[in-house]
Amino acid sequence: RMLWIDTDAFCTQPWRQDPIVHAIENDLALFFMNFPMGRASGDDFRNKTRDAFGQSVCDVNMADGHLTFFFGSTCRHLVLRNVHGFFHITDLKFYRSPPVQHWFKTLIGETHFYRRYDDQIAVTMPAAVLASNRSWHMSDHGFFLDVFHNSKMDGKRFPGAGG
Repeated sequence: RMLWIDTDAFCTQPWRQDPIVHAIENDLALFFMNFPMGRASGDDFRNKTRDAFGQSVCDVNMADGHLTFFFGSTCRHLVLRNVHGFFHITDLKFYRSPPVQHWFKTLIGETHFYRRYDDQIAVTMPAAVLASNRSWHMSDHGFFLDVFHNSKMDGKRFPGAGG
């Protein structure tokens, strides 16, 4: 497993629970702290998801603490919400698998270093489509780690008085 934490994020206290042990014990593909943060939309994403997953993905969301998705043929309202990339734990075996590597190659194509096709959509889509039952939101599963990033704790709560 790999723990990703942005260089401008930091832990504010020792953790009472070990998120890596939890991810291993539950065979999670992705154990993420914040959702949604940003979204992808446009015909290019409709086409890229169709090419990578066999059908166009029209929606990525969350239900019961897990990522969810919806396939559709027309995708009138394409909304691919992203997992916030500042803190998550990923199963590298899953992300190195041929179907996920196919997604990466389809997503990036010849557009290396293009922010539109960034790490957040790259990590979110295979977890939602190929491993939704193994892609868990930390706080919905009892994990509050108090990681400070962009003036927020765990991507949602503001620290301090009334926080």
